[in-house]
Amino acid sequence: MEIKVEIITWAKVKKKIPYGVEDLIKNWWSIIWDKTIRTKPQPKWKAPPAGWLKLNFDGSSIGNAGMAGIGGLIRDDKAAIIMSFSGLVGICDANEAEVRVLLFGLQWAYENNQRPLIVEGDSTNVVAWASGHSNGPWKLQDLLAEILDLIRVLDPKIEHRRQSANEAADILAKAGVLRDEMMIVSSL
Repeated sequence: MEIKVEIITWAKVKKKIPYGVEDLIKNWWSIIWDKTIRTKPQPKWKAPPAGWLKLNFDGSSIGNAGMAGIGGLIRDDKAAIIMSFSGLVGICDANEAEVRVLLFGLQWAYENNQRPLIVEGDSTNVVAWASGHSNGPWKLQDLLAEILDLIRVLDPKIEHRRQSANEAADILAKAGVLRDEMMIVSSL
């Protein structure tokens, strides 16, 4: 009975499975190896080109709005971590946490002359706002204005990445919710 429950749960997650529940129960081993129903591999983090640095950022909110943490890191073209950070930003929604983490990362890069820079995040909203493709909510306009000022100076490449390619920043952001103060680790 336990295997049947696990197989049925697995079947609910997949889309367009050409098998019925009875097939899953009787032939589950051959079905899980069927190449037609396997999921696509998720993208992973890629190092920036030679001479470039990459800032990955993420925000995390427990609830909407709720306690929120931020996290990010800057790595070089050999994947060496130049700086990482993680911390609590208080109560806010996910968009505000994402905006705050991008601002923090860009400020640190500016203050420490970290260029040329590629910026990657998994929030389509924040990447669009920072790229100037759309306006953000009015309550975030002051923070977004600071981000746009830093972008004019740093001139980074700003790119959206799936969460699987932003995993380290995601972990740091989730840990940030549990911190009392900002943690910054830098090799500079």
